[in-house]
This record gives sequence, structure tokens and C-alpha cells, in this order.
Amino acid sequence: MATKYIESRIADLNAALQEPEDLLEIYHAIGLIRHALEDIKLNIRQYPFTNLAEEIHYFKVLAPPVYGRLMYFVTVTEIGMEARHSNRDRMEALFKLELAKTEQFFTKHGEFCQYYQLNRSHMDDRIFIRDARENGRIDYIEVIMADDFCVGCYWASQLWANERLLQYLNDQLRKLRQPAGLAPGGEGLAELEWTDSQTDLVELVYGIYVKGSFNQGKASLSDIVGWVEHHLKIDTGNYYNTVKEIARRKKGPIKYIDDLRNRTLRALEDLI
Repeated sequence: MATKYIESRIADLNAALQEPEDLLEIYHAIGLIRHALEDIKLNIRQYPFTNLAEEIHYFKVLAPPVYGRLMYFVTVTEIGMEARHSNRDRMEALFKLELAKTEQFFTKHGEFCQYYQLNRSHMDDRIFIRDARENGRIDYIEVIMADDFCVGCYWASQLWANERLLQYLNDQLRKLRQPAGLAPGGEGLAELEWTDSQTDLVELVYGIYVKGSFNQGKASLSDIVGWVEHHLKIDTGNYYNTVKEIARRKKGPIKYIDDLRNRTLRALEDLI
């Protein structure tokens, strides 16, 4: 059965892969992943899936983390190569551009992201099976996937990669924005620490973004998150996932903003 071999080959790959720390190690990791994928595709040709459920399981569960890791490493390599020859301002612009592209994926494919993250299945037999009509050979990863390409696996792999790219790019921006010292006139100001939850902060920041309160509404969500993280010295983590979790709340998604509104109204009434 193809599935048993695939699971074993992926386990071997995961054991061999260490978290790479420089471009040379990333190149090595890319080579290991590509070699594993070639082995897997050859095995599938020799021992085809025995039923539709097995094929869907491969393209929905087993393959996306492998292809997603490849996508992630390829993108990090491209960013790293360009960043090595850039000054600080150009590096910041590069990271912000890549963040915008990453966030655009979640906006463009929001319906699929929700479908996949909630583990729904009603479209599995249409998007997680091989279909030659879908093979457009649009980019590097589609070429690697070749005849084993299917649109659901491709999007799920992009989702896997982009979730990690968000963290990577925000980490890079955070390092660039590390303050060298107190700003002029900052001496003597109280140190403020955010003591509500990380989710509450993301909810508030997202509300500010939607309202368009910075730069006449032209500031991106990543710009505002970066500003808040810098000035509050806090890590919001994978804020995109947090926004999605907030949106999925069954009762009152904007709990923090509702509580803020109610407390403010009561405080203003006490002043009258």
C-alpha cells in the first residue's frame, strides 16, 4: 500500500531535517525534501492508491506539510539572498512587501483556509484528487509536483508555508526595529506593560486596522502590528491565526472591544 511507504518516508525525512539556521543549511534541507518527494512519487506510480479515500488522505494530510516546507524554504532562500545585498531600509521594505504578499494569500483564499483549518470534507473529492486539467505549471512548486499536482494540495501547502512565513517575516522586522535606546525626550516616562491577553491585543489592533486609524487608512495590518510590538515590546505571535480564531467565536467575536465600550460608557456616565 502506497500510504504506509509514504508515511514511513516522511517520518525519515522529518528525522533527517534539522531547523536550518543559514542559507547553506536551507539549501541542504531543500535537497532532502526534493529527494524524498521523488521517492514518494515513484512509489505512487508503482503502487497506485487503492481507493479515493487513500488518495484524498495523501493530498490533504500527508503531502501539504512536505510541499509546504519546501515552499517555505525556497521563499526564505530568495528573501535571504536579496537581503544580504540590501541596507536596513531596503531590507525593511523587502520584508514588508513579502508580508503583504503572504497576507494577500489569506485574503484571496480565505474560504479555502477556513475549509481546511476546520477540517471540512464536502469538497474533498473535487479538490484533493489529481486532475490533469488543473496542471497549469504556474510556478516552481507546481513543476516539482508535476503529474501529482492537485489544486487542494497546492493551496494547503501554501497555507502551511505562509503561516510560517508570517512568523519569520515578523521576526525579521522585529529584529530590524529593535530600539537602540530611548527616544529623545523619553527619559522619565513610565514603562507600560500590556497585561491583558495577547488575543485581546490582536483584537484591538485588528479593530484599529479596520477603522483605518493610521496613515489615513493606508497602514497595513502588519505595519500596525509591527508598531505595537515595537512600542509595547510584546510578541503577538501568529496574529493572522488569532484573527481567524476571533472570527470563529460563537458568541460575540469582539469580546474585548465590547467590554472596552461598556466600561468606557459606564465611566463617562459617572462623570456626568
